Amino acid sequence: MIRPFTIDDLKIRRLAFGYVLFLFVFEIYVVRVNYSDYFVYLLDSENQFFLAIAVICILISFYIFYHFIISALSSLWPYKVLYFLIFALSIFVEYGYQKALGRFSDKLDIETAIETTTEQRTASIWMYVNLKAIIPCLVLLLLFIFFRSEKSRGLKQFLVANVLLILSFAIFPFVVDQKFPTFATAAFFRTNTDFLIRGPVANGKWASDLTGAAVTRRQIPKPPLAENYRPGNNIIIVVGESVRGDHLSLNGYARETTPLLDRLARENILHNWGIATAASTGSRFTYSALITGLTSDDF
Repeated sequence: MIRPFTIDDLKIRRLAFGYVLFLFVFEIYVVRVNYSDYFVYLLDSENQFFLAIAVICILISFYIFYHFIISALSSLWPYKVLYFLIFALSIFVEYGYQKALGRFSDKLDIETAIETTTEQRTASIWMYVNLKAIIPCLVLLLLFIFFRSEKSRGLKQFLVANVLLILSFAIFPFVVDQKFPTFATAAFFRTNTDFLIRGPVANGKWASDLTGAAVTRRQIPKPPLAENYRPGNNIIIVVGESVRGDHLSLNGYARETTPLLDRLARENILHNWGIATAASTGSRFTYSALITGLTSDDF
């Protein structure tokens, strides 16, 4: 039977600091969380006051997560289990988004996930599975097993640690409008707090009513296997991301930059509308408007 080392509060803090430092390095170099671009953006900002506020918010989020780990390490075992479940869920979710989309989750990701069908969720789940999340979870579990605090905390400490994370990310949007980089667990709390406070639930619109009008999915029978299926009208929409329309030879540009599309146009397979105005400056809303015919204000 493993007998854990009993350590005082000071050593618990040092242990928590070491784990937070390990996780910081792990998320940068293994999970590829990009802190540098945000700090470059801050340094290029002409508003020094905003720079100072953003740095303070980042440091506060770091400290609150550090406090979360201290509380976890100094808790009784029933609460350690709860801490571990919360931590593991947040790590797997956020590392999954980092793998699939190159960023941590956002409020809109929850809205999108709720709206999708079970079949869509099942088909895309492997895109979001990031096995790298096992490593920090395993390290934290080993710390739980081999170390215990002289003064074990209970429910009060558990509530304080979690409420601090929730309250901080409920307040941060009123201070700084840009989502700043932070630890995965803190980002998880930020996303869910943002969804509950500013999402469709808070606005009286549930997942099936995100645009103010009830959304029902039209049920259609599944088509036969592809080799036996010939659609009456097969339309393919090609969307170019971040491409200048006036630099496409398809639109009359002097240099041949889109030879395949040019050939399809000559064969009357492709219909080119030329240069059009996007529905939004953001790709996510533009794609949604393109497919649904709604405006960006409807999303």
